[in-house]
Amino acid sequence: MLAKTRVVSPNFVPDDIRSKVHEIAVPENIRKLDELAFSDCTALEKVIIPGSVKTIGDLAFYNCSSLREVQLGEGILEISRSAFSRCSSLERIVIPASVRIIRNWAFNICSKLREVTVLGSNVEIDQAAFTGTSLQKLDFLRVDAKRIASMHGWPFGVDPSIIHGREA
Repeated sequence: MLAKTRVVSPNFVPDDIRSKVHEIAVPENIRKLDELAFSDCTALEKVIIPGSVKTIGDLAFYNCSSLREVQLGEGILEISRSAFSRCSSLERIVIPASVRIIRNWAFNICSKLREVTVLGSNVEIDQAAFTGTSLQKLDFLRVDAKRIASMHGWPFGVDPSIIHGREA
């Protein structure tokens, strides 16, 4: 059995090891994950992103098809377009209270994504942020249900009956 490869990377994984990386821990001194920084790391199972990172760039984890665990640190402000698109093994994610915007297609075609918990009360979620998922539960822990219903017309590309907020 091959040992699992763990990478502590500032902002990229070299092409020759993308298919071998199982875990990524982003260092505390990084402020932005660049576009396509970790895309196509098909063996990647876990990523730890500290709160020092303010923006997760477009397509940063695109097509990381084995990604199951994402730890997002308090301090992250933006999850950009298609940041986790095609992460087909991701089943749940907790969005820190610090996140202010989740862009279109951020979790597009995360076909096993069933549960999202949003800890913040002041987050903007683009209309197509969760298209192509299997969402069964979208919880807003600090937003009342009436405010959620008025946020957008068709909420986030999912069935409105799965969206829950705290009771007012």
